[in-house]
Formats: sequence, C-alpha cells, structure tokens
Amino acid sequence: MSYNNLLSFGDVIELRLNCNASKCLDNIRKFEWKQYNPRKNINRFGLSVTSSDGTMNGIDLDSLAEYNIENGTHYLNFRRGGFFPPHRDQRSVKEQEYMRILVPIRTCNPPGLWFMMDEKPLHFQMGTAYFVNTNKMHTIFSFEDNAFMLVMNVKCTDESIKKVGELIRWK
Repeated sequence: MSYNNLLSFGDVIELRLNCNASKCLDNIRKFEWKQYNPRKNINRFGLSVTSSDGTMNGIDLDSLAEYNIENGTHYLNFRRGGFFPPHRDQRSVKEQEYMRILVPIRTCNPPGLWFMMDEKPLHFQMGTAYFVNTNKMHTIFSFEDNAFMLVMNVKCTDESIKKVGELIRWK
C-alpha cells in the first residue's frame, strides 16, 4: 500500500487505535509546556513526547516546515486565541515523507476548537486516533483554554503505511 492508496479511503480516517483521554490528560498535566514555534507570539504550547535527542526539551515544537518534520511526536495545548493559520504541511510535489496521525484529547471540536479542512469543520471522538491528510489546506483556532491534541509525525515507509491501513476502522 502506498500513501496515495491510503488517501483513496479519505482525508480523515478514523483508526482502531484509542486511549483513555481522561487518563492521558492526567498523565501530561504535570509536565512543563513549551511555546510551540517560539518565533511567533501565538497562544499555543507543546509537550515533547519524543525528540531528536530523546529528551522533553521542546526542540520538536518548532514549526513543521521549519524543523518539526524531522522530530516526531508531541502534544499541543491550544489556549484561547491559539491558532494555526491556513497552511499545508507538505509544500512540494516530491514523494510523501511523513504522515500525520492525530489523537484529540480534550476540547478538540466546535465550539471550543475549530479544526477546518477544505473550509469544513472536523469532528473528532476524544481519545481516538485519526490519519489526517494535512497536505490539504487546513487551519485551527481555539476559543477555549486547554484544548489538547497528540500529534504524531510518522515517517512514510512501506511498513508504517501498511500498519495504518490495517488500523482503519471500517464502518
């Protein structure tokens, strides 16, 4: 299965991969959250889960285009007024290097947080993993504090794409 084969099933694909969102939230509250993309004064924060040096130093919380594509997994904490302007994560037509898996944890649906793709709001089940085609134009805006989301940047390999295909929740 290739990345393009995966896209034939949709741009937002629910996966059979879940976590207890309340327990997850309890586990991450004690950590120090760092400014996400510190070059910009936007009310959004992150918590490194993995980084290039194996620590929780926040180095992977820089913008995807500027650094994060190399580093992996992190949580986002949108505060009221936190946002990502309209953008595409991959900005070239070269082979897809990474895919995005999101796990909404808290307040990741309207009216608290608007995740818009193709000018339509996305609606998530908290604690459920989703493959999201973030090559499409998307934007996020938070109207509430503490909207938490786990973000995984997964390297596109035959094995990882096959695994995502196996995890699709067929309805």
